[in-house]
Amino acid sequence: MSTKDLTRLTLETRLTLRVIDARQGSFEFLGFSFTRKISFKSAKRITWVEPSRESEQRFRDEVRGLTARRTHCVPQRDVIERVNRYVSGWVNYFHVHNSTQVFTRQRFFLEQRMRKYLQKQRQRKGNGMKRWPASRLYKELGLCAIPIHARYRRTRMP
Repeated sequence: MSTKDLTRLTLETRLTLRVIDARQGSFEFLGFSFTRKISFKSAKRITWVEPSRESEQRFRDEVRGLTARRTHCVPQRDVIERVNRYVSGWVNYFHVHNSTQVFTRQRFFLEQRMRKYLQKQRQRKGNGMKRWPASRLYKELGLCAIPIHARYRRTRMP
C-alpha cells in the first residue's frame, strides 16, 4: 500500500479495540469467554476460559441447519459426514481450558438432534431414546463424539 492509500483508511467503530480490565469483569474474544472466578480446589482467583454462549448458539444453529427437514432426501451417510466434519472442527478449536461443562451441554444437544433427525427421516413419532441410544449413534452410525472432559494445557514459562 502506498502512503496515499493509508491516509484514506478509517476505523470501523463497531470493530475498534477497547481496553478492558479483566479483573473487574468478563469479556469475549475469538469465540471464548474470559472470566475471573475463585477456584474450588485452591480458593485462588483463576481465569476461566470457555466457549462463549454465542459460540454455543452458533454451533446449535449450524447442526440444526445440517439436519433440517430439507436434508431428509439426502442420504443419511452424507448428512452424518457433514455433521461430523463440522463437530470435529468445532471441538478442535474449543478443546482447551475449561470447556467441560460446555462440551457436556453440546454433546447432549447433538445426541438429541440426531435422534430427532433419524426419527423424522423414518416418519416416526417420539424422541428416539430407545431406538437410538448413544451407543448406537456412535458405534453404528459413526457420529463424531464430543469429549466430555476437555484437556487443560498449562503454559510453561522459561
